[in-house]
Amino acid sequence: MESSKKTLCFYIPSLTHFAGTERSLCLVANGLSSSFHVKVLCNELTDESQTGFPFDKNVEVVSLGLTNVKRSYFSILFRSAQFLNKNKVDFFISVEMMSLVFTAPIILLLRLFYLSKIKFLAWEHFNFKTTLGKPLRQVCRRLAGFLADSIVVLTHEDQKLWKEGAYIRRDIVVINNAATYPISTRAYPHESKNILAVGRFTYQKAFDDLIDIWKKLSERDKNHEFKLQIIGEGSDKELLEKKIASLQLQNSVQLIDPTSEIHRYYEAASIYVMTSRFEGLPMVLLEAASFGIPIIAFNCLTGPSEIVKNGENGYLVEDRDLDMFADRLQFLIANPDLRATMSQSNKNLVKNFDLSHIVDKWIVVLHSL
Repeated sequence: MESSKKTLCFYIPSLTHFAGTERSLCLVANGLSSSFHVKVLCNELTDESQTGFPFDKNVEVVSLGLTNVKRSYFSILFRSAQFLNKNKVDFFISVEMMSLVFTAPIILLLRLFYLSKIKFLAWEHFNFKTTLGKPLRQVCRRLAGFLADSIVVLTHEDQKLWKEGAYIRRDIVVINNAATYPISTRAYPHESKNILAVGRFTYQKAFDDLIDIWKKLSERDKNHEFKLQIIGEGSDKELLEKKIASLQLQNSVQLIDPTSEIHRYYEAASIYVMTSRFEGLPMVLLEAASFGIPIIAFNCLTGPSEIVKNGENGYLVEDRDLDMFADRLQFLIANPDLRATMSQSNKNLVKNFDLSHIVDKWIVVLHSL
């Protein structure tokens, strides 16, 4: 039976980042390893212990050992093509659209010389409109539209954007990210006065807006005893610190360094808030839902609407409406019984994002090619 398994290979340029894309890759690769021979190929990794997340023993992590991408570009292409051919890989999955800078030429090379009948999948991790300042990302999406046998996106909203904005050769399928934590059995902490946000201190996460929202809340209710905890790190940390000081919020807003004990903050949180300007499918909302925390989030592109059911497990706020966000936050603070009801709703809704369910979707897609 073991020899009858097909082989699939994920390609990602680097595995050393501790971020949502790498976490999702790790979860899916581990989940598929009981049904496929799974390999993960990357450019720059010298020791598997450098990976941000732990891979299952049945997942083979392979590094090309090439850290200078510009100088080694063609070596990366040829070595990767050789690896795929030698290992008789049946499915080649390009993780995140910028990786098509490498995977698209590899697939063209293999197909040009009839070296492989490999099926090629492109896995989107943001949304069709997001470039992160790199126009090349949109070029890669166009390449995916021409070359990929299947394109995997994270949300139905993004599926619509892809269909409207790209020349597509195959169906675009929706497979959500999986929840990373088991559903908490702890009771909702009614007495908690901690409001939590987690993410990189960058423009995307818009913690500057969150601090402005907190200022609005503090002006409306000067006697509230709630604290805002923002866990993360990044280039905007100093700017955020200055903003907190200038608005005189030092007593109620904390910037907290990333921690391996982050689950303790989730367990103690009464409300989770997300002010991102854009997303793919935000893992932090799945984490909050797993811990049964009511959520308030801007309805940005894309993902929050896939997780937050307005009025049921939290609130979706019209994108960038800071006043409405502050209104919803003030309302939830004042209604602990509603928060507890939303907590249970979150635990029920997050079952749809169970890893086994997500892996089954991947298996259906792979078997359909």
